[in-house]
Amino acid sequence: MRAGSARAVETAIEKLKEGSGIALIRRRGRPGEPRSAMTENGALNSPRITRRRSARRLLTLAAAVLLAVSVTGCAGLGTRDDRQTGNEPAFTEPADRAQLMEIQRLLAESGYDPGPVDGLMGPRTEQAIRRYQQAMRLPETGQATRGLLQHLQKTVARNRPAARPQQAAPRPPARTPAIGEAIYDVGDAYAYSDGVTRTVLKVTGDRVLWRDSAGDSYTAPRTAALPMIEWAAGVWKGRTQTRRDPRQPWPPVRGRAVAFDVRAEEWNVEDGANAERIATDARWTCSNEGSAKTNVPAGKFDTVVIACERSPAPAGDWQRRVWYYAPGIAEFVRRDDKDAAGLDLESIELVATMPGTGGWPPAARAGLKMALHDALSTKRVGEESVWQSTVVSEIFVIRITDEKKAATGQLCRNYVIVRHGAQIRRSYPAIACRSAGARNWKTPGLERSLVDAPDAPPPTRG
Repeated sequence: MRAGSARAVETAIEKLKEGSGIALIRRRGRPGEPRSAMTENGALNSPRITRRRSARRLLTLAAAVLLAVSVTGCAGLGTRDDRQTGNEPAFTEPADRAQLMEIQRLLAESGYDPGPVDGLMGPRTEQAIRRYQQAMRLPETGQATRGLLQHLQKTVARNRPAARPQQAAPRPPARTPAIGEAIYDVGDAYAYSDGVTRTVLKVTGDRVLWRDSAGDSYTAPRTAALPMIEWAAGVWKGRTQTRRDPRQPWPPVRGRAVAFDVRAEEWNVEDGANAERIATDARWTCSNEGSAKTNVPAGKFDTVVIACERSPAPAGDWQRRVWYYAPGIAEFVRRDDKDAAGLDLESIELVATMPGTGGWPPAARAGLKMALHDALSTKRVGEESVWQSTVVSEIFVIRITDEKKAATGQLCRNYVIVRHGAQIRRSYPAIACRSAGARNWKTPGLERSLVDAPDAPPPTRG
């Protein structure tokens, strides 16, 4: 408390001691009744009046103290942080690039959108600074200064939840999806070695709508390795009807085959309502061929091998398809196709998975990307960092799992983002690489850096 405030309070208390300004509570006497009569009949000395008089004195004392403090200025009761006006010398010293990056990061964490966290001053960063200054009642300059950085650091520290140990990931009461139970969030993306990224657009019951980076879309069951339900590719559309006994377990149990019939139709949409429907019928026989250790660009996985044969197979298309399904991420990490002669047609492997952030504010998306960049740049193999936001209900743990040199000389690191929700725990493994001297990390096959990647993965064909 300031010295002036203390003196004013002392003065108020002295006046109270002298009885100044205090009105006693008296019983109103009858006309002509002397004061002595009021005293004699106990009106002024009764316990009830005494208690009321004492309470009124205490209230008056408290009011006087508050009045004295308010007159001399309430700022004396606040912290030093609250008294920053934006006119201190530090608010005129320009921030360097590293400090500007920290300002951008803190603005993003606070819900303001400064654009890319790149240490470069642009119109979005200036506008974010102005909005922050306006909210904090600071001079609205739009300038990035050392004083602004200090103010942001103190503001964010006050509003941030209690710090969590960086090396010990939280363990909310969530479960990992069961074998064959694929759990998706809108925006979840899966990049494969064929150069195509598949993104979840919608989840309805046991159906998932996907779109790939070539522009094709399809609807598939949640459960792994079952035929698509419908699809659209260019001018062609198609759909299937699968007649499978629901009493049969799926995926198949070890040593037991599951057979079912599949009817597929496809047609050219340019032919209109009278388009010819091309129909094919096939018998699928699928089996569980056991477990395998599977190494793909996204990492190393314990997988369940599910193999399906279809007969007859369309000319030039696969007859035997093998999925390497990883229960830990509830998705296949490799798929091999062979034709009727047993020749290899195609093999694709998982390169990266990315959690969906649909519906998030831009600042929260930028915060997760920055946390990923920091983990890739600073953490050792086996270490992890924790990221969370006040506007996102889940907790994200980023763990570095491996490191290697690519044939191109790039440094590549495997990592996994573990998304802890209220009911389910999902894992998103991936690989990221960067050249010597480069700042941004990139996923092979994707055109943009992880930090600057858009919400919808860019086209990657060609």
